[in-house]
Amino acid sequence: MDVTYTGDLHIAFHHTMEDVSVALGRAISQSLDDKKGVVRYVSADLPMDGTLTRAALDVLGRPFLVFWAEFLRDKAGEMDTELFREFFRLMK
Repeated sequence: MDVTYTGDLHIAFHHTMEDVSVALGRAISQSLDDKKGVVRYVSADLPMDGTLTRAALDVLGRPFLVFWAEFLRDKAGEMDTELFREFFRLMK
């Protein structure tokens, strides 16, 4: 997925992360339409590059987040890694 964002990037990535997260959450919700034929829960475990990633989603409107991640660096490119938790928390 490619996301193009224009806005206040010169001020802080925090607003960018919030805006993109909310927009993506709304787009996913709208794409599910009336949810007919949609399986409510889905989960996946993915071992990759020395890590184990697990994701479980409930797509019927009960937002909850458990985010266990340790970053070896404070930034990914120019973005603060602490913002990634906020990204997933806000996407509902």
